[in-house]
Amino acid sequence: MKIQVQVKPKVQLYVTLPESESGNVKGLCGNHNDETKDDFIGKSGINENVAEYFALSWVVGQCNGKTPEICSSDVEKYAHEDCSHLTDRSGIFAGCHNQDDCGSGHKTFSIRAESVPCCEEKLTCSRRIILELQGKNTLKLQDLEVEQMGNDTEPLYSVQTIGLYFVISVPSLEITLIWDKHTRLIINLGGRWKNKVCGLCGNFNNNEEDDLQIRGSMEKADAITSGNSWKMPVPQCSDVVEVQFSCDHFSYCTNWAERRCMIISSDTFKACHQKVDYVPYYEACVKEACSCSVGSHGFCTAVAAFAEACCEEGISVKWRTPERCRTTCKGGHWDCVEKDCPGECQVFGNGHYQTFDSKWYRFDGNCEYTLVEDDCGSGHQTFSIRTESVPCCEEKLTCSRRIILELQGKNTLKLQDLEVEQMGNDTEPLYSVQTIGLYFVISVPSLEITLIWDKHTRLIINLGGRWKNKVCGLCGNFNNNEEDDLQIRGSMEKADAITSGNSWKMPVPQCSDVVEVQFSCDHFSYCTNWAERRCLIISSDIFKACHQKVDYVPYYEACVKEACSCSVGSHGFCTAVAAFAEACCEEGISVKWRTPERCPVYCDYYNEQNPQSSDATWHYKPCGTQDIKTCSKSNVSRKLEGCYPECPEDFPYFDENTKKCSKS
Repeated sequence: MKIQVQVKPKVQLYVTLPESESGNVKGLCGNHNDETKDDFIGKSGINENVAEYFALSWVVGQCNGKTPEICSSDVEKYAHEDCSHLTDRSGIFAGCHNQDDCGSGHKTFSIRAESVPCCEEKLTCSRRIILELQGKNTLKLQDLEVEQMGNDTEPLYSVQTIGLYFVISVPSLEITLIWDKHTRLIINLGGRWKNKVCGLCGNFNNNEEDDLQIRGSMEKADAITSGNSWKMPVPQCSDVVEVQFSCDHFSYCTNWAERRCMIISSDTFKACHQKVDYVPYYEACVKEACSCSVGSHGFCTAVAAFAEACCEEGISVKWRTPERCRTTCKGGHWDCVEKDCPGECQVFGNGHYQTFDSKWYRFDGNCEYTLVEDDCGSGHQTFSIRTESVPCCEEKLTCSRRIILELQGKNTLKLQDLEVEQMGNDTEPLYSVQTIGLYFVISVPSLEITLIWDKHTRLIINLGGRWKNKVCGLCGNFNNNEEDDLQIRGSMEKADAITSGNSWKMPVPQCSDVVEVQFSCDHFSYCTNWAERRCLIISSDIFKACHQKVDYVPYYEACVKEACSCSVGSHGFCTAVAAFAEACCEEGISVKWRTPERCPVYCDYYNEQNPQSSDATWHYKPCGTQDIKTCSKSNVSRKLEGCYPECPEDFPYFDENTKKCSKS
């Protein structure tokens, strides 16, 4: 063994080992086995994918665990220039570079891909794959099918459907293709092909530095230059000039995409983070999640790619849910379901709105306004939901909200004064009304409409996917584009919140337009700091588990404005925090944030009113469901906060009208 130490200009250590030590050493310098892929084996014997985890595994003694920056961007620029002599194929080290076998003129196989664009922005929504084998077999993978081209009397391949994928195997050539039937393709080559292939997938020589090469010359290049050189001559098409990301087309949803893709860095995949570097998957996910239809399929593909990388490391993660990248099982296999997701709009407090497309804004007038309707110029109305603020206190702030629901000109419901009132004679009501937790829930299954009302200022409207791009009002147009949610009634011209809001005012009763939106802290400026401190609960450790799932900033800002309201903000504060807690609940995170001093809910009141042994006992749940047997059928699966009954075993049924338990 030879050790050399260079002192100037920088301290450098060179260790030279004899061939007899090949594969017998380990540490930061690797294992000296001429295989670069396993150089990151840590002290525990695990092959790490993240440099920092690998380095920390070899720490000796005490260490603070903080990895310093390697070098500044300026120094790195000069380093690349100085080190470029090593990779220059025509320079002084030309003789050291391997000759590429891709210029031999002999082709055993080729795999080609063509992107199939969709949407106005021409993004890739599927991929056409062509596999050629020894000039005998040709397969085309497209339109969810594997198509044999020509007569393969002696096929070299086999095709299987495994899970969500088509798997094409060529055992004699050690080639496997795994295709998700859309945009994702995995190519697996046996070791025999090492340093004998070329293309967009690189040259398989265990050196990622020379993967981007120009066809023919094998000269190193940037991604665009290299990619264009691998383009097929037929059919003719233009070179790529710049790589555009989908967020360039949908810049307004970048934050939305980043929040959604946080599942990759969240505790859902926590067990995998030390095995697989999640950063490139997260970055790819954000770019995909801005794509067509606000990234539903692209997002699912990106997360599935990371989940599979975890699976390869022996870590199985159940990340799909009915709301996120749902799958259904058909014929023993899982198939993706392309289905428009429902939309949700909410309003609470002094006019805090979150539209169906997740835009937050504030508008609070004391008139009657259209929240959402489907008559957006067609002259035909199936439903409409209107709201009117009920002011209180000297400063005319909203302390409750009156809601009117009209259905097909047949049914009209009014929600006010803690009650749901039927207007007129509904001989054939389209709706059902239930009390679940702290809320009234009005369901209209035939129209896929659900209203959830807290009996005060907060209303949640849930519409099925059938209403996408078919509604209008203060809740927006449900087209997955928050940029055009604020429109002027009739013309659909984009406007600011006040102009748009005033246009949705009902003609009767007459009232004045809103001129400016005033915040409650404008009336109580002396308690702004108090409100800010109180609302810090939303960003505190109490909700820590939720912060990677739900963006708490708009809820915190709404809370501060509400907490300055009537009675020094007690009710407004509670409503704002409850709104954030429910958003967490929707993400599967239950938070017990209420206390006897902070927004208490007294479920024992119902127990005191029902002292008999056969009566229900009531318990508070921050994220509960109506899982008790009732006399009516529930159409609501949503988890809601509130008091929930439990019946004794000998009286298992709960009557929602009498609030009593019964035997049948």
